[in-house]
Amino acid sequence: MMQEFKIVGKIDLAQLPKKGEAKVDTSAALRKYEQPLNEAVERMADEINNEFGHIVDSQAKIAWLDEAYDYSNKERDKTQVADCEAYFMRKEGKDINQPGVLEAWRKERESTIGVLNEKAIALVLHRILGEDFLVVRTSDYDDYTSKVDNLIIDKKTGAVICGFDYVLGEGNNSAGKEIKIQKIIDKGGADIKYGLGIRNISAGGEIHRQALKNTPAFYLAMSKKDLADVLPDLDKAEPSIKELAIVKNMIVSLEQQLIDFYGPDKINNHSFEVKKLLTNVKAFTDSLNRIKDIVNRKIYE
Repeated sequence: MMQEFKIVGKIDLAQLPKKGEAKVDTSAALRKYEQPLNEAVERMADEINNEFGHIVDSQAKIAWLDEAYDYSNKERDKTQVADCEAYFMRKEGKDINQPGVLEAWRKERESTIGVLNEKAIALVLHRILGEDFLVVRTSDYDDYTSKVDNLIIDKKTGAVICGFDYVLGEGNNSAGKEIKIQKIIDKGGADIKYGLGIRNISAGGEIHRQALKNTPAFYLAMSKKDLADVLPDLDKAEPSIKELAIVKNMIVSLEQQLIDFYGPDKINNHSFEVKKLLTNVKAFTDSLNRIKDIVNRKIYE
């Protein structure tokens, strides 16, 4: 199990970002901290693989190309990912037939602010919740098809409690994510083909590679300033005040999304798939209460 991180004393609110502060040069911050962030994510991947065996790649994404996922139609899935990559490359004006262009584009994509934001949030969640929850980034296939960037699995119950879609910024960006999440809910939740679960909990727990259905979906938003503020802290031994504050704000957002998306007056589709989704939402709610306790304990230890 990973080391337990502790914060001494209470949060000093004076240290938290204040509204109206001077704008941060986010691009400069990303250039400065991109390598330490990637190295920290690699350490996160090592910690996960040391605990469960090889289940994620060096960027903490589910290792879907491993032989352990022995789906008969896996070659078709690889082709679908390649088609998606080709689409986005052409959209950016790239010549997909030029040697080396695909590899260069993949490297550039990993350096975009959106992907760095995705890595940063996954790392923050792992650093704070990793003793009790398994946090992983979804496979390339599910990133393109399910529109979910991240999975959280409760180590106590073995259940996949939710999938997250990330958004960088505020306002209109969040509104777009709300529409996307609503579409996922209307069809009965997110389906993750290359998923994970934990079984045999009483015997210590073992990883189980499996397709997931009816997974509750939410979005997590982080402003560019929050991202720039937290980047310097992500290679430190202990979660910082800023990391804890970000997760605390995420919890508030998730509680509101439970009302806005999953409240009894919000569900108009009462199909069998949606009913199964709502059962999983109940499990998520129970786990979210544990997450709140964990975060509060780390804040006030």
